[in-house]
Amino acid sequence: MKKIDIAIVADFFPPDNKAVAIRMVHLANALREHDFDVTVYTSKKSKQTRGYNIRTNVLTPASNKDPVYWRLLKELLFSFETFVRLLFSNHDYYIVTSPPFTMAVFATLALVLRRKKYVIDIRDEYPEVYFEEGLMAPNGLLAVFLRKCEQMMYKNSMLITTVTGRIKEKIESKTKGIVDVWLVRNGYADGFLPVNLKVDKPFRIVFHGNLGKFQHPTLIADVARMCLDERLDVQFDIYGWGANAHQLKD
Repeated sequence: MKKIDIAIVADFFPPDNKAVAIRMVHLANALREHDFDVTVYTSKKSKQTRGYNIRTNVLTPASNKDPVYWRLLKELLFSFETFVRLLFSNHDYYIVTSPPFTMAVFATLALVLRRKKYVIDIRDEYPEVYFEEGLMAPNGLLAVFLRKCEQMMYKNSMLITTVTGRIKEKIESKTKGIVDVWLVRNGYADGFLPVNLKVDKPFRIVFHGNLGKFQHPTLIADVARMCLDERLDVQFDIYGWGANAHQLKD
């Protein structure tokens, strides 16, 4: 009996250790453990990853260290290449992650054109981030177009997964029950950080992820200060990099 073939579309995958790579590799491992075939469409850094069928783009994805508009151009080019690859792919199901928002739009458009079934995994509030950071007017023609793209991704998906309760509620309000939305939180301390919840003291809060231009690490610092003020026995472990990492140096 032929195994069900599932493709995962993500801009990063191990050996990269960005949050999306860790999230997707745990998903890929779980699918393989349940006897699915798994193919990963990703960037070329993961070409030598063992144990997976890896298909890599020629172009490289954008980095948080890139200037904003250069980052957007790289993201668009990487997304278009992903679109072409998926347009000529043939898998039973697909899992597409966002961000990058443009990659998710291009990828799901290819799958809609091919009439393929897919799950969209949402890890951040795009396109709202563009408006909040002042990159474009929230009521302009481009903003309307991006919201239409978002609706297209959602309404054609078989399932939407996301990482926080707040994002889940926002997506549910936009989809109005047309598509199921599942909360699948990030959880990857196992193998990344040795933690024994029964004996570890003080209580540890671990953050691992992006500290780039569009993130606000000061929120982490504010929570830490509140814990100090209340004399709580809490330790914060922060792993990440990006343009705003300096906000946590002291």
